[in-house]
Order: sequence, then structure tokens, then C-alpha cells
Amino acid sequence: MNRYVIIIFVLILGFSLDACKHTKQKSPVVQESSVSEDSVKYIYEGILPAADAAGIRYTLTISAPRNSGDGTFVLQQAYLGTGEKDTIFTTTGRRYTHRGDANDINATVWQLKSDNGNEIFNFLYENDSTLILLNENFEKSDSELNYSLRLVK
Repeated sequence: MNRYVIIIFVLILGFSLDACKHTKQKSPVVQESSVSEDSVKYIYEGILPAADAAGIRYTLTISAPRNSGDGTFVLQQAYLGTGEKDTIFTTTGRRYTHRGDANDINATVWQLKSDNGNEIFNFLYENDSTLILLNENFEKSDSELNYSLRLVK
């Protein structure tokens, strides 16, 4: 009977050591925090024209690894003047950087693709503080209306 107790003890000890080994491998959380320390976050805002509202307040938050053209985004669109309370839509997804637009092969365009794949937004990176909304052909609007977002943070 002691023999069975020893075998069970050895098995339990083996499982415990194996569980400890797996627990130690879950330490990449430390690595994730070091990646986030080396990332940048930009927030752009602006009120753009709308056909069926007083305007659309865009709040665009970009998060990306430092020195990378790709990253993630959160875009909040608040439709202003549509009733009692502004209607707000939030879109999340990936940001990709493209070279060239319809008029300039050296232009930088940030393309935002929603997580669900249903929405794509193209913004011309005009300078360090301004993004301009482009259409699906990477063209600026012919309108005199303001389609720009300004860096706020």
C-alpha cells in the first residue's frame, strides 16, 4: 500500500512541477508593456460637413509603434444637430500608410480599415498637425468646405 502512496505522490509532484513550468512561460505581459512604452498616440479632431446634419465631429485616435506606418485607430463620429442628443458612432480598426494620392506620388495617406471590413477612411497626412479626408480614389473634395482634422494631442 505504501508503494501506491509513493506513486501517487510522485505523480502529483510531477503535475505540480509541470504546472509551475507553464505558469512561468506566461510572463510576456512584461514584454507587452515595454512595447506600449515605445508606441505613440495621436488624437485629431475636427467638424466636417454632413448632408443630413449640422456637421460631424470627428475624434480620431491613432496608436502605433514608434517609427511605424501601421497601427490601430478609434474613430468617433458625432452627428451634430440631429435631435435631442448627438448621435455618436465609434469605429475601430487598423491604420495603414500608403505612398501617393491622386495628385502627388510622394504624398502620405493614412488608410483606416474598420475591424468589420465595411468602412475605409483615407486621410492625407498634410503636415505634422493636419489630416485631410480623401475619397476612395485618394482625391480631395472639390468643395470649399473644410475636410481637415487638427492634431490636439
